[in-house]
Amino acid sequence: MVRERKLIVEEIENLKMVLSKYRIDTSGWGQGTTKTVENLLEEILKGESILVEDKNGLLRVVRYSRVYVYYIDGDHEYQLIEDRQEFANGKVRRRGFKHLSEKCILNQPPQEAAREGVVKELSITTPVHLKYIGQGKEAITRFPSYPGLKSYSHFFNFKGYLDPSQYSPAGYQEVTPKKTTYFVWKQIK
Repeated sequence: MVRERKLIVEEIENLKMVLSKYRIDTSGWGQGTTKTVENLLEEILKGESILVEDKNGLLRVVRYSRVYVYYIDGDHEYQLIEDRQEFANGKVRRRGFKHLSEKCILNQPPQEAAREGVVKELSITTPVHLKYIGQGKEAITRFPSYPGLKSYSHFFNFKGYLDPSQYSPAGYQEVTPKKTTYFVWKQIK
């Protein structure tokens, strides 16, 4: 990105004005699997994302740590994938991600965010050895959680193997008040 200007947004009315200025229709936000304007403000206040103005207009900028999780059992290798997300409103979203994703808090080292993602999403509290495998492609996309708002994503990729004490053959669940995310193993070798 070139010549960007970070916007300071600290209150919901201020955020709504910024979104309106860029003609981002939020009337459908908070329905189905989309998030609310309040969710975006919370994300900004936590330092998980920022809003910037640049030649592309208004952008939500996010840094993610992605963790590709594996387990070896004899001659077989398994990869953990996100099977689905079930929302409190009954909606189901299937993304088929082959990784865990954790937003990096402003100035947080990516490896620290990756470790937090393993703990939060899989409830594995013993250390998982993570190997940095490079940066992912940066992209400006339309993020489905905030329709109409373009997102600029920067990815840091890690790979980790679980040991037998961390392995759950049935997979894992991340349960939050708003949704439950299900992770399952897929044999790859």
